[in-house]
Amino acid sequence: MTGSSKDNFTLVFCYSYILTFTIIYSFTLARYLNVHYGSLYANLGYFFFFVCFGFQVRTTFSDPGVIPRGSVESVEEAIEVGLPIEREDDPSNERLLGGDSVNISSEKAIDMVPLRGTKQELSLYRYRHCSTCKIMRPPKSSHCNECNNCVKGFDHHCFFVGNCIGRRNHQYFFYFLLFGTLYCLYVSLFCVVGFMDQVKENPDMKRRLGNQIEYWILATLLIVIPYMTCKRYIFQGVRNTLMCLGLTILMIGLVLACKGGDSPAYASPLTFVFVLIILSPITIWVLGAFLGCLYALSLDLTSKEKAVIEREILDPTKKKSIFTATPAERIANLKNFFLRSSIESHITI
Repeated sequence: MTGSSKDNFTLVFCYSYILTFTIIYSFTLARYLNVHYGSLYANLGYFFFFVCFGFQVRTTFSDPGVIPRGSVESVEEAIEVGLPIEREDDPSNERLLGGDSVNISSEKAIDMVPLRGTKQELSLYRYRHCSTCKIMRPPKSSHCNECNNCVKGFDHHCFFVGNCIGRRNHQYFFYFLLFGTLYCLYVSLFCVVGFMDQVKENPDMKRRLGNQIEYWILATLLIVIPYMTCKRYIFQGVRNTLMCLGLTILMIGLVLACKGGDSPAYASPLTFVFVLIILSPITIWVLGAFLGCLYALSLDLTSKEKAVIEREILDPTKKKSIFTATPAERIANLKNFFLRSSIESHITI
């Protein structure tokens, strides 16, 4: 856990949210599944929760790849103490960004990453001097302003785990999102199944639902259209707001239709609606984060790399070539991500 104290609120909120929801699940949907479908279905939900929660804890308390601070005050001093940095006038070794970034000779580079075509233009793939940590940052590393540390393989700082996501805990974070997504979708699916079961047993409720077709159309449009149109980062807030509005309208319609009925408390249609209301915000966040993470990893990129590419490469053709990969390449990139070995958090010169 490397985050600052301002992470504490979101960290407590996230842990409390998932624990509270699981308690609600235990007294509602889990009981319904145990009675109507068998204990296996109820326990499968618990399995997704415990694996998700375990990886969340591991992500929070693992070292993301923090690079220890040094004493290199400048690029010039790094050269003086013998770090393998070349400053010849050769264009392939030119200094970048006003002296804060330099290229490294491929024969002398330490821990260098392979560069593919246009990526050679990016500052993120150069050794850069960090005036705060007083080190020469290796390629694909970045300084996190929240943690005030340089992190190797920096992806982003996640407030919901109170830690940076870097080279050493990126896999844990991905598994946290994966099983969190499975947990949310599993519970949501069986809430819908349970709700439909109760509707079939109550003809009056089925009639009331049919009379509210305007709710279903509006809610569906507000949920689907944002995903079809709001693809860029700048529209994420608009997308999530519209989706939550669509879900709210959907829930209002369901509540109006579910009044009355003689079902047990744990099997009441209102119970299923209540669970969906509690679960839907976190489902949107987890699912969106998981799909974004999966997309980036399939291109062998981190969130930081994507941001740098968007900012520093202005040629849309070059940018498109980086964000394009064949299915075979995507599978290979994901395979390499899952099979890669751990690294040391320090750099050996």
